[in-house]
Amino acid sequence: DMKDDPAAKLTVYVPQELADRARAAVAHLAGAPLFLTLAEVGERALRREIEDLERVHNGGRPFPPPPAKKRPGRPVGS
Repeated sequence: DMKDDPAAKLTVYVPQELADRARAAVAHLAGAPLFLTLAEVGERALRREIEDLERVHNGGRPFPPPPAKKRPGRPVGS
């Protein structure tokens, strides 16, 4: 169940007009019966987009994690 998955912070920048519209929609729908939050709107939109990208570009499967980034600097012990 995705609700058991711990939350992770993800900062994104969107056009001001889109941010304003999102905040207005959430402000109008924050009460009963939806109790909508901006986090829920963002999660649902991001989930739909990622699932579409997986379907179109990866046979409907999640993409593998990107390779680990190498840390700059000298290797330990050198």
